[in-house]
Amino acid sequence: MNTKLIDFHLSCKNEFNAISKSFNIMFYGYGSKRGLLHKMFPCAIHLDCRSTKKSEIMKQIVKKIGCRSFDDYKQAPVSIKEIDDTIRNRREKYKLVMINFDFSFAEFLNLKNFVVLATMENVNIRFGMDEIERFNFVFRDLTTFEPYEEAADIEIKTLRTGMSINVVKNVPRNSMMVLREILTIGADKTDMNELFERIKKKLFLASRSSIVPMIAEFIDHRMLRIRNNSEIVIDIPSVERKEIVELLNNTL
Repeated sequence: MNTKLIDFHLSCKNEFNAISKSFNIMFYGYGSKRGLLHKMFPCAIHLDCRSTKKSEIMKQIVKKIGCRSFDDYKQAPVSIKEIDDTIRNRREKYKLVMINFDFSFAEFLNLKNFVVLATMENVNIRFGMDEIERFNFVFRDLTTFEPYEEAADIEIKTLRTGMSINVVKNVPRNSMMVLREILTIGADKTDMNELFERIKKKLFLASRSSIVPMIAEFIDHRMLRIRNNSEIVIDIPSVERKEIVELLNNTL
């Protein structure tokens, strides 16, 4: 981004802070605004409405403001309204930077302890004046001419998926069988003792330690990792896992 353009936008930070005392802000204009908004509001809670489920957005907000633990959250799912009510006695007003804002997020209306700093990253977004009024939005241009992250992410994910597939194709059959077992368990982590019990007869294994050499290639390529010498953690994105399981099912 042009340095003069960056400096101009950064010089507007005080104006944006003043506006946010009474209104939410919708940033529009060509180019990704994510990096610039991180510079402007480093202490804000930064969220992506397109790539993150609402439940995950709630978890991120809960974690950032510290109103309850993750364990409590899992036992009793909360809404933004409940969070808003829980912290009503705090004097701090939290900024939510919401990239790719979704106008269907009606629960973010009329919040007392949060201000929404939203972005439109797609010219095809449809909304009416009544929605603008309901969300109490004021529009500000934040043109950056920066490439959108989504395009870069697609390229990176494609490259990574191809790399993982190549790794799987070039390991011994026993390694393939162990990886398939790990992925079909359906969790993000697998207990090594449980895995050993599942595969020991199929692969004629005498001890749990025999598993590690079989998954060494996957560990080297950061597809798997061992935690606390007792768990295998999967670092493969869920979409990528489906492709790998399909490959393994067709190969084995």
